[in-house]
Amino acid sequence: MAHNCIEICSRIQRIREQQRIKQEEIADFLGITASAYSKIENGHSTLTMVTACKIANFLGIELAELVQEEKEIERIETKTEDKETEFYEEGIAFFKEALKWLKK
Repeated sequence: MAHNCIEICSRIQRIREQQRIKQEEIADFLGITASAYSKIENGHSTLTMVTACKIANFLGIELAELVQEEKEIERIETKTEDKETEFYEEGIAFFKEALKWLKK
């Protein structure tokens, strides 16, 4: 199996564990045995694009999150966090101005 496929399977396992989902749950969703799913996740069986799409759907993530390089994912997460921080700070500034206006 190609190195990239092993990385994808590793991401699947990491995300599944973060969401506290059992292998059996995804296996049931895919219509395969837990043993067959374990082999996919551990890189001992082929992960097809169709199966990867189904797993991503079950995990509630985009397929891109599984196939993108880790640095790209970190860059996207950082950008999202920066926007959330900016939005939060703008909200605080707005309410501070509103409080000043109300005190007048």
